[in-house]
Amino acid sequence: VLDGSPVRFVAIPEEAKLDLLALTAGYYADEPFAALQVVFPDRAGRWPWEPGSAALPQRVYGEVGP
Repeated sequence: VLDGSPVRFVAIPEEAKLDLLALTAGYYADEPFAALQVVFPDRAGRWPWEPGSAALPQRVYGEVGP
């Protein structure tokens, strides 16, 4: 699907997992589990957190590193 497109993986924080991944959170009960969000830029190469980005409305749930 994203062949040749740049993407970044952002760790989803614990507090967002219940809302975003309710079924998964229910399966794991009280055990912690890792989850990543795939984030992609717009056609001009701007990431959703950059000014002027036209990327589809993407809410980025975790912290974006350098």
